[in-house]
Amino acid sequence: MPCARHCNEGPQPEVINLSQLEYNKSKCPIEEGTCVLCQEILGVEKDIADTVARLKDLLSHHQRLKTDINRTHSPIIRDLPVEVLSRIFKACFPDNTNDITDDDWEPGHKHVAIPLRIGAVCRTWRHIAWSSPELWTGVLLSRRFNSSSRVCDQYGIIKEWISRSGALPLNVYVYEEEDEAEDLDVVDYSWERIADECRCWEMSLEILALSSNRWKDATLNLSTYSFECIASTSKLKPPIRNLNLSSSGDCGWQPLESKWKDGLKLWQEFSSSGPQHVTTDLPVRFKTFNLNWQHVRRVETDGWSLQDCLDLLKSSPHLFSCSFAFVLEYEEDPEPRPDEPVTCHASLNELSLQCSDAAHFFDHVTLPSLEVLTYPTDSLKDEPMQKDDPSLMSFFTRSSFPLVALSVAAHMFTPEYMVTILGTIPCLGCLKLSCSDSPELVDDTETVMAFFLEHLAATATFTNEAGSNSSGKFLPELESLELNGAWEFGFFWSIAADIFGDPSEVGAEGRRPLKSLELHTWEPSPVAGLSEEMVARFRSLKEAGVTIDYLVGPGLDKIVPVTWEYPLE
Repeated sequence: MPCARHCNEGPQPEVINLSQLEYNKSKCPIEEGTCVLCQEILGVEKDIADTVARLKDLLSHHQRLKTDINRTHSPIIRDLPVEVLSRIFKACFPDNTNDITDDDWEPGHKHVAIPLRIGAVCRTWRHIAWSSPELWTGVLLSRRFNSSSRVCDQYGIIKEWISRSGALPLNVYVYEEEDEAEDLDVVDYSWERIADECRCWEMSLEILALSSNRWKDATLNLSTYSFECIASTSKLKPPIRNLNLSSSGDCGWQPLESKWKDGLKLWQEFSSSGPQHVTTDLPVRFKTFNLNWQHVRRVETDGWSLQDCLDLLKSSPHLFSCSFAFVLEYEEDPEPRPDEPVTCHASLNELSLQCSDAAHFFDHVTLPSLEVLTYPTDSLKDEPMQKDDPSLMSFFTRSSFPLVALSVAAHMFTPEYMVTILGTIPCLGCLKLSCSDSPELVDDTETVMAFFLEHLAATATFTNEAGSNSSGKFLPELESLELNGAWEFGFFWSIAADIFGDPSEVGAEGRRPLKSLELHTWEPSPVAGLSEEMVARFRSLKEAGVTIDYLVGPGLDKIVPVTWEYPLE
């Protein structure tokens, strides 16, 4: 039962208290049937009972009349079948949720209260909403430490909410929020609530855990206390699609590697299924939870150590894509194991690694199926820990992967080393180079980029001496080049024209199929200062099918074609 602490909080509706009718009637000392008062009170009690019954009938009749009026006055309620109304209710969810015609349609995190709003319109809508389980598949449970009554209110509806979802898969969002101004110990706070006979939060977690066999997606942003509460009372079945584990703020987290040495056993130990996509954020690390990684296909992490990254690859044989953000950013990260063996992961297809020094990772991994690699430093403005990292070359040659898309920071290399690295990946079709605009690195970056573009132009045409295959050719499959840098102040336009060659050579046999150049910028403007001959050449290249565009804005979601102005006479 929910606690009684908050039962009388807030404004109360005007009610008639009939509890005074429940009392022990003493025997009248006066001769039976002659006491006027006893006879009168019996008559009053009978009148009250009749009045209550009559009032109930009237209220029921009033409710039916309102329903009939709605049906009569509203063509939406009167004429539309229940199935159509149910479908309209689904459309109340915003466009950023999945298409309602899709089998995977589901409510989003911010919109799980929509079925309650629909049900508040009228009795007919309420009945239809309650009987449409697809409206109740988004389950939200939250605790704000400055509002204990909110938790108690949630406990009162979550059991019914889950029941209304029928047997459909669920999207579950559970989180705790703590005021940034508070220095709160979540464990002490929770035990104080229990001492006050309020276990609404704990009981809500238990109710939610009972439905874990239907979890499709789960986001758990909780404190140590709440995770341990779940582990001590329930064993969850992992969601079958997406799992997001994090903790906002400190929220009572302890140093987890020492607290849970073998990982918190939150999940059923012998579960035959598991999530396909796992996302973690600090302070959740690889060993925080005893999770079965056998079924995981995609992983996104924040703040793991390099050793965590290597351990994941050894534990996830079916991993297809992983993104490691802000690796080695925190002082408490342990040193990598010096005796770490080289792990060959045959399934990994996409890798993003944001790290200032990833030598230990590249020295101990082989990825023969890798097709997409993003390896930026921790900041485009900072100088890398080591230029021309030899571990990167060893990793490329050892893996011998069919890489088709690569994103790297140009200032990590000297000109010759970058060309040598790129020469090991003849399958590359898309190349993105990030160029630092830091004053300390801008000269080196310009040198690297000029050397690379000149080499790209010099090798644009292939001779027949190397045979019909791509051996000995430099980037023979390259189709797209994307450059991230401060190009508002100048670009290598004369060299850029040469990488495409003469307009008549675009698409010709024996030439690199490069036909796209994209430049990041904040303020796109026509290119001025070029010779008339050069402007005419770029315009001819555009007519021949070459696209040269600016990618604009923080999200790079706006594409603006580059234009060139003829010089003024």
